[in-house]
Amino acid sequence: MSSGEVLTVKGFGFNPKNPFVSEEYYFYHFREIHGPIALEMDQIRRYIQFHGTSQRLAPFAQSIYLAHAECWFDSVESHQSVGSDPHRLISGRDGLTLHDKTPGRQVELSATESVKFGHDVEPGTEGLTKGVLLVRKHHTAGTAEFQSWWNNTLPELVRSTIPGLVRHVQSLADTDRYVDRNPAYDGILELWWDNPELLETGVDLTNFAEQLKGSPISFQDTVSHVGKEIRIRWPGHPEQRRSPERDRISGLDIVRMPDWLLEQFGPR
Repeated sequence: MSSGEVLTVKGFGFNPKNPFVSEEYYFYHFREIHGPIALEMDQIRRYIQFHGTSQRLAPFAQSIYLAHAECWFDSVESHQSVGSDPHRLISGRDGLTLHDKTPGRQVELSATESVKFGHDVEPGTEGLTKGVLLVRKHHTAGTAEFQSWWNNTLPELVRSTIPGLVRHVQSLADTDRYVDRNPAYDGILELWWDNPELLETGVDLTNFAEQLKGSPISFQDTVSHVGKEIRIRWPGHPEQRRSPERDRISGLDIVRMPDWLLEQFGPR
C-alpha cells in the first residue's frame, strides 16, 4: 500500500474507560498490548488510536470516551469480515480489562471518510493536536437532509469559522449498515491544529457553533474530545507485533498479561 493510496471505508470504536483502571495504565495497555492484537487482522489496512485529554471543543460537551480506535479498510466487505476473524474475539476479551462494558455505552461506527483539506500534512498528523466532534442529527431531521447538509454546507462552514486548521476530515456514517438505519452518531468531524498548547487548554469553537443554529444537528447529543494520534499500522511506520509481557513502564507496575493472551502473542 502506497502512502498516496486513498482509503475511504473507515471504522471507529468508542469505548469508555473502565473506572477501576488508571489513565496511565489505560493508555499503556491500549497502545502496547491491545493495539498489536489488531495487527494480526490483515483486513485492517491502517489503524490509529486517539489518546484524549480532559479538554473539549467548547461549547460542545465532553464525550465519555478517553480514547478511541480508527481503522481503514479496502472495502465494505473487508470491514464486515473482521467480525469473523478469531483475533477479533481475542481483542474483545482483552478489552474487558480496559473498557466499561455497561450496555449502551460502547459504539462501533462504520463510515465513509472524506478528506476536505490537509492531504499534504497527513504524514505528520501524529505530532498534531486533534479535535473530534461526534455529531448526532436532530430528531426532526431526516437522513437525506442531514447528509446533504454534511456534504454540501458543513465543509465551507468549517473553513470560514475555524481558524488555524491544518487538516479537516469528515466521516459520514453508513446508515445502510444498521438494521434500524439509526447509528449512535451520524458523522465524525476531525480537525487538526499545529499547536500543542491546545492539548492543555482545549479549543473554543463558539463562533462555529453559533453558525450551526438552524442546522440539522442536535447540540444536546453532539459531543467532543481533544487529544493526539498514536499510529499502530500506517504506511512507513514500524509495526510492533505480538507485544511481550512487560513488568514495568515509567515506574508504573504493569499487571501480568493473561495466560491466554501470552499464548497467542507472547515472545516466540
